Amino acid sequence: MRIHVELPSSLLHESGATPQISVTASSPLDAVQQLGRRFPQLEKRLFDSEGHLFPYLTMLHNGHPLLPAQMRAVACQDGDKLEIMTLAGGG
Repeated sequence: MRIHVELPSSLLHESGATPQISVTASSPLDAVQQLGRRFPQLEKRLFDSEGHLFPYLTMLHNGHPLLPAQMRAVACQDGDKLEIMTLAGGG
């Protein structure tokens, strides 16, 4: 399914300054993995050395937050939107 992925400004440099990218994917995890293959520098900011998504990333699928376990289980449909957000800590 063709879905639209939106990147936060903190990851635009690694995507060639493209804030929205369309990919064909069956799940949110598949979409993020495809982004990593397309943009190797972005892959280093999305996945650790074991291939797991970094915990400071939050994903929204059509506006709904996804738990890590849902990244593979949720099915994507044509026109879906996946937003990648980076969490910021502080205090």
